[in-house]
Amino acid sequence: MRRWIKKLKKIRGKLISSLVVVIIFLIVILVGLAIFISSKLASERNENFKNYEEKFLESVILLVDNCLYGDEKNELCSKYVLPRNIGRYEFFYLQDLVDSNLLESFTNPYDKSEQCNLESYVYVDSRSDTTNSAYDYDLDYHVCLMCGDKKSKDCLGDYQEEQKYNLACQVAYDQEGTQPYDGEWTDQDLYLILKASGDVASKISQFRYYIGDHYPYSDVTMLSDLEGVIQLKDSISSEFVTVEAYDEKDNKATANCGNYPIRIDKDELRYAIVTGVLSNPDRDLVASGDYSPMEVILEVTTDPANSTSGYTYTWYRNDEFYKETTLPNITVDENGTYVVHVTNEIGNQEVTSDEFVVYIDKQKPKVKVLEDTLTLDFGQEYDFKNNLEVTFGSSGGTYSCDPSNNNYLGTEDQKITCIATGKNGLETKVTFQVKREQ
Repeated sequence: MRRWIKKLKKIRGKLISSLVVVIIFLIVILVGLAIFISSKLASERNENFKNYEEKFLESVILLVDNCLYGDEKNELCSKYVLPRNIGRYEFFYLQDLVDSNLLESFTNPYDKSEQCNLESYVYVDSRSDTTNSAYDYDLDYHVCLMCGDKKSKDCLGDYQEEQKYNLACQVAYDQEGTQPYDGEWTDQDLYLILKASGDVASKISQFRYYIGDHYPYSDVTMLSDLEGVIQLKDSISSEFVTVEAYDEKDNKATANCGNYPIRIDKDELRYAIVTGVLSNPDRDLVASGDYSPMEVILEVTTDPANSTSGYTYTWYRNDEFYKETTLPNITVDENGTYVVHVTNEIGNQEVTSDEFVVYIDKQKPKVKVLEDTLTLDFGQEYDFKNNLEVTFGSSGGTYSCDPSNNNYLGTEDQKITCIATGKNGLETKVTFQVKREQ
């Protein structure tokens, strides 16, 4: 009996040892699976984070490209002052892109119950820009995406955060701002009046302003520590004005001065000259008073050739209104004396061209040969034009015969060629035979 008990104990010991081995093996497998799954999950989360970084960065690059080069600029362009050889950062925040429907907010890949921080930003650095060109920028882009405790490696930790103090601006005809500018074309100087207020760390050290895509200007007359004025004296045509201010601690604020255009036209309109060309592929020149066989294109040359505000061309035919265009050419198919009045958009400059006379005759000369074979006696005098009936259009013309338009005293049979030429330049050629009888 005791022997059986010993055998059972021995068997139980072996079973327990085997079971322990199995349990340890299972634990190792489960731990390995947990580590693998955790690693895979972390890798997927990190990959999602990188994808968000790329999407954010691409959206900002497209936005900057649109603001610098686009024909129809995004509404955010007027909010941001893009770097242009000024050696400063500009920050594009995720919040703005989400609000403008350029991006959807990102779900935190490490905590699905949260969104990535909307204060995430892409900062654009122009410090390496050496192009000195308004149309060729060398910009460095750096993305800082913040999702919970996870941040991009390019997040700045030591830069001076912008102080969002208030910055107001006004455009007026006078330095005091009592005569506000309404956005119409003008040939007068304008004044851009700037005022900073609120949490300003120190006095303003510099104002910069951008008119559309123009370079920044900084010729500001400081009225006080927080006020400045800029005189706009050049021809300008642009849709918006943006201003940035820097205090002595290099804190920056920006402001959009309004969506109205700045339109200053100081061009002196001196003269307008009309020239004529035919509407054929070769565009042959037509002088005033010449007859033309086709439509005539009247083209206007002005000094200056182009105006900031653009020109309006008002045409008159025989002293009566004919047509008004914004292009420097018209096509006419009626006889008449044409004059053009050229004005620019500000309306107080006008020049008048000299008269240009157009005669249009589209008819080709008609020539009828009376006798195809003209029989003449030997040595008989005869004017070969007498063998023709010629009809011209309104321009008239001349005709002649070859070998001569004079009396023919020859003694041999001969072929005669006659050409009728209208003043419109069109020709008709005919031939007939002369037979001499001995």
